[in-house]
Amino acid sequence: MDFPASGSHSTSPKRTAVLAVHGIGSQRALETVRGVAAAVLKKDTHIWVHPEKSGVDVDLSVLTANGVDTTEGPRDVDFHELYWAHLMSETRAVAVLLWLFELVRKGPLLRKGMNAIWWGIAAFLATAVASVTLILLHGIQRFSEVLDEVSALLLAPLFVICTAITYAALAATIQRAWRIAALALLSSALLIAFLHFGLNYGSFNHYTDMFFPPLIAALIILVAMGRRGLLVWSVVYVIINISLMVVQNARYQVNWDRSNIIADILKNHWIPFFTPAWQPFEVIWHQGWIAWSMTEHWSTTIACWTVVLYFGLNAVFLQSYLGDAARYFRNSPGNVAVRREIRKQAVSTLASLHESGQYDRIIVVAHSLGSVIAYDMLRTYFSRICNDLPNPGDFADTIKQLDGVPFDDSLTPDALQANRDRFRDLSRSLVESIARYPSVLDDGKRKRRVAKWLVTDFVTLGSPLTHAICAMATPGTNSMRILPGA
Repeated sequence: MDFPASGSHSTSPKRTAVLAVHGIGSQRALETVRGVAAAVLKKDTHIWVHPEKSGVDVDLSVLTANGVDTTEGPRDVDFHELYWAHLMSETRAVAVLLWLFELVRKGPLLRKGMNAIWWGIAAFLATAVASVTLILLHGIQRFSEVLDEVSALLLAPLFVICTAITYAALAATIQRAWRIAALALLSSALLIAFLHFGLNYGSFNHYTDMFFPPLIAALIILVAMGRRGLLVWSVVYVIINISLMVVQNARYQVNWDRSNIIADILKNHWIPFFTPAWQPFEVIWHQGWIAWSMTEHWSTTIACWTVVLYFGLNAVFLQSYLGDAARYFRNSPGNVAVRREIRKQAVSTLASLHESGQYDRIIVVAHSLGSVIAYDMLRTYFSRICNDLPNPGDFADTIKQLDGVPFDDSLTPDALQANRDRFRDLSRSLVESIARYPSVLDDGKRKRRVAKWLVTDFVTLGSPLTHAICAMATPGTNSMRILPGA
């Protein structure tokens, strides 16, 4: 390829830099880069460990392998690591929980066949919220028994809500927002009626004990996880009730003819189905043994174990592993400084590799959350130097060939693999041509420095970018937004 005559040419060394970016968890320095080097090099390859020449960070040594056999001939390879775990301060448990709530609000947006994971997470979170609600209401009930105001204290939150809604209705009326005012007045009337019957009729307390905890839990879930979370809790509540009532009925419905259960069901329980005479769960209903009620002790036991299980998962996995993802993905003001510093050091590392003059090729290998950090690093560095890169017209032939490589679904696997190999060869030749480009050009008015772009490969391992529509989409839509902090 011919280059402009002006400027000086420099001979690029046959040396490759591999930049490894680790993933989530309490990663140790050089742990990831050692694994990458061991995976790609032969067992008998000698590796030299030495500090970086810049001396910026003596903890992050460079692994060098000389004379590595490649398709381009022997090359020297330096393995570097972008280490960012120390920049992630201890993530609070509430930060992880709020991020999980956001994921539930977005809905099941994972790849086909993996949405069961979203349903499982949403069901567990909804159950955990309902469990905490039930335990707190039991605590309030025990405290109110001392004051001899059990019903009043349980219904006190509804009184506060009713007061707030009444004020909202008044403000909406003054502003002539008639729809809001009408909705607020209707809600206030329903709550006042509920309070009246709940405080003055003893029989109504039975329904309050059964349905007050799941209703309060539903309101909290609606606020925290949106309509999708409320849908999940409704499904979970129905399934738990069916299972629990069947178990309770098997224990306490003693009037069945157990010597011939099928005949007894057909004679006494199936024929009057859904009629007043059909009451197979009569004992269960009158005792108030409904899931997540104040009078059903199995639900309390399940709730306690659910909370214990959540705290165990949080200590073992959620906070130590997902905490990093929650800090990087969630657009919270408290996460901006951490995310900004990680990207700053990442771009600085990539820039130093380009400016060192030692390499004619850079390969980026990233694992897990590190692939998102590496992606931010690449696009940020490219946006910084894109205006100073060589004239694309000087590489028009190679670029045209790259654009012409087909990747149709109709291709056979062998043809598709051949096209991939051809695309890689063309992209590497393009980078090598850019690396040989003159470092200074005279455009007739002044001399300007020409930037280099030496990254030929971006290898991701277990990347969340596969599920970017879930991790990075705006809640309530299927549209993608710019990555956090962009």
